[in-house]
Amino acid sequence: SPNPGFRYYWDTLVNNGNGVGLNTSQGNWVAATGAMEVGKGYIMRASSSYGWTGNLTATFTGVPNNGIISVPVNRGSYDGASGYNGLNSSLVTRDDDNYNLIGNPYPSAIDAVDFLTDTQNASKIKGFVYLWTHGQAPNSSTNPFYGSYTSNYDANDYLVYNSSGSSSPSGFLGKIASGQGFFVVMNDGGQVTGNTEQVVFRNTMRNANNSQFYRTSSLSSNTEEKNRIWLDLVDANTNATSTLVAYVQNATNGVDRMYDAITKVDSHNLIYSTIENQKYIIQGRSFPFDVNDLVSIGYNATSSGVYKIAIAAVDGLFEQGQPIFLEDKLLDIIHDLRAAPYSFSSAAGIFNDRFVLRYTAGALGVPVFTENTVVVYKNDAGITINSGSIPMKSVAIYDVTGRLITSQKEIYTTQTSFTTLPSTNQVLLVKITSETGVKVTKKVVY
Repeated sequence: SPNPGFRYYWDTLVNNGNGVGLNTSQGNWVAATGAMEVGKGYIMRASSSYGWTGNLTATFTGVPNNGIISVPVNRGSYDGASGYNGLNSSLVTRDDDNYNLIGNPYPSAIDAVDFLTDTQNASKIKGFVYLWTHGQAPNSSTNPFYGSYTSNYDANDYLVYNSSGSSSPSGFLGKIASGQGFFVVMNDGGQVTGNTEQVVFRNTMRNANNSQFYRTSSLSSNTEEKNRIWLDLVDANTNATSTLVAYVQNATNGVDRMYDAITKVDSHNLIYSTIENQKYIIQGRSFPFDVNDLVSIGYNATSSGVYKIAIAAVDGLFEQGQPIFLEDKLLDIIHDLRAAPYSFSSAAGIFNDRFVLRYTAGALGVPVFTENTVVVYKNDAGITINSGSIPMKSVAIYDVTGRLITSQKEIYTTQTSFTTLPSTNQVLLVKITSETGVKVTKKVVY
């Protein structure tokens, strides 16, 4: 088995303020000894500089875990609303001492959403998980939030996942592999120690898809309708960090446990959206989509220089050509992100309200009905038409020969669907007439 001196666990309660560059707060890595505990998460430090070559292997002996498995979670003592600056000038927040590293104890994958929505777990932890992707090699030039080490890992290598999707367009499908460790964040409150609070693993969470330990796949994760934009903040060295804005069924524009995921500013570049001045790496928004929606976008720049904000990926209705703009409130510019990334100069620091993600290029409150404001897209239910801020009077669908296939009249809403169309894999022409008499024709492959 690997040398136990290179194995660590996360101690939520240990004070990490006893060294140069640390933060006088709680939570740090501790060297692990002895047998691994069921349901507890571990990391392993392994590189050629420590004499490791080839693949690392370990031997499992005994009977695979089964049934209900309870795992303790702890919470630190800090509960300040505004946070404070630690010794290395990083902001310490009320959630920083609530992180717990646990691990899938089963010989099969578990579904992350099933784990998070379990009644017992939902009362103990926030509605997202952090998984390590190890996308960047460790280096000696960046110093992480909790200290300065010879080899430092990139905090952006943590992928965040919940019902909205993953924080970067990696294609993680929400199946946490057998033996994979992941962080959860305990709900804020008074200090919790020992075994007084526990999360639970159950057989009902288990899944046959055990193939996604550091794997990628398609962007879709389940049948819940999702319409998503991943934005990248790119520095001069083309290093990128991502955030997700998702228009999802059952989400609201407020804070939703399973659709929003908080983030924090540390010593890395970061892009995020905000709700009530709180930073989110994932933000779920209400659906049906409103073309007049505005999403505040913030960022952390670790050094002054030129940066870009770019679309990393889209899905759902945003694959159908819905315009996507970025408003720079500092320079009074509205930029078409579909045409090109937005390049801008920035000082070092945290900027919470410079940018706005939006879907119209002009002033709000002046409704228009054009090819750009009307969205037609295919989904599991058939074809859906969203007309933005102006209601539709009628919709007619034709094939390319001009034959009328179906129609709806006297609609007078901004969204309608056709659910009984035969799937023929052909181009259809969708003619939409607004209640003011303006006509728009859109193409869709169905």
